[in-house]
Amino acid sequence: HNVSRAQVLLELNSGLGSYELALELNGTETQQRLAVDVVCPPPMLPLPGDRSCGCEAGFEPTEFGECVPCAAGYYKTRRSMDLCDPCEVGFVQPAIGQRQCVPCARGTFQASRGMEECAACGPGTSSDVGSWRCTDCLPGSYATGGEPQCLPCPPGSATDKEGQAECTFCFPGWYAGVGFTECRKCGFFDQ
Repeated sequence: HNVSRAQVLLELNSGLGSYELALELNGTETQQRLAVDVVCPPPMLPLPGDRSCGCEAGFEPTEFGECVPCAAGYYKTRRSMDLCDPCEVGFVQPAIGQRQCVPCARGTFQASRGMEECAACGPGTSSDVGSWRCTDCLPGSYATGGEPQCLPCPPGSATDKEGQAECTFCFPGWYAGVGFTECRKCGFFDQ
């Protein structure tokens, strides 16, 4: 009784699913059939069309065929074999395993990619949502730093410069309304 062992290497281009293989010996088909299920090795999952496998959104593959969460500052929007992408400037991601990044709030910014948190705008500046830089406050307004927006100078003060952390109070006999760029002299003018 002769027992022979054969190692069969298959390349299935048709993708995932169940197959029945027919065995041949010397060109003659035998009665033996072999059922084969082609599946994704966990934790990989089928990609659309069931042609191949990939890691879920928020996860990236390792060289060992594992799926690990995207690091903080990174994201992945869909199931694939792609690596996670760094958050763009103006966006951050403090948590791991995420599908998207979040924009920096008003009064904060992030000038680098792949970051976990936004930085507060400095004195005399502010920003819109999702900013990569802060801009100077306009004349007639100020910011001490980190406010959602530049604030108008309060009554009795003014500034005619950009990027101010405070407004200058008017001298006695002078006045200013909200957001004034200069103090004005009190009293009537001769015609």
